[in-house]
Amino acid sequence: MRDSSTSAPPLEALTVESCSGAFPGKLAGELIYDQNHQLTPALDRKILYTTYNERDKNLSTGKVGERIFMFDYDGTLAHIVNDPEQATPSDKVARCIKRLAQQEGNRVWIISGRDQVFLEKWLGPIHELGLSAEHGCFIREPGSDKWINLAETMDMSWSAICIDIFNRYTERTPGKKPPGLLKKKTNGSGYRFLC
Repeated sequence: MRDSSTSAPPLEALTVESCSGAFPGKLAGELIYDQNHQLTPALDRKILYTTYNERDKNLSTGKVGERIFMFDYDGTLAHIVNDPEQATPSDKVARCIKRLAQQEGNRVWIISGRDQVFLEKWLGPIHELGLSAEHGCFIREPGSDKWINLAETMDMSWSAICIDIFNRYTERTPGKKPPGLLKKKTNGSGYRFLC
């Protein structure tokens, strides 16, 4: 675990000089940290295929054991792109997900920060999929057309404060500001900033 004992300087104290002066030391620290800690190993496809194909079948009932697959949308099913509306799954990805979801014993969920409208547009026709929108605030069970709002009874009054903070940082951010930095969602807000 990384040392978090040093607190960050106040925002007003951050200048180009202070950030660039601290950068080499922080970079060296990260490199040392990475060398001493294991990264996630590459997936062994042979073991995956063997394990997947060796499904436990209950001989008395003939039923196949269940598996659950959970996929993130952005960066997994669709590439990360500058315009979020252009992050659409390819036909091949949609066909693979559908085939996986249709196999006996499989439960497939797509978990995303995207809203229901977006997920419904691109993956909604695959009725065997479970969909989780807005980071779990909404779910659509496999085989259902109905979305359930899991956050409808939550107090969301805090979100106005966050929007105010996001807007202040947007105003202070130098350079051209791409559209859609602040995205208001049904149960919260998102701030998207790419360097």
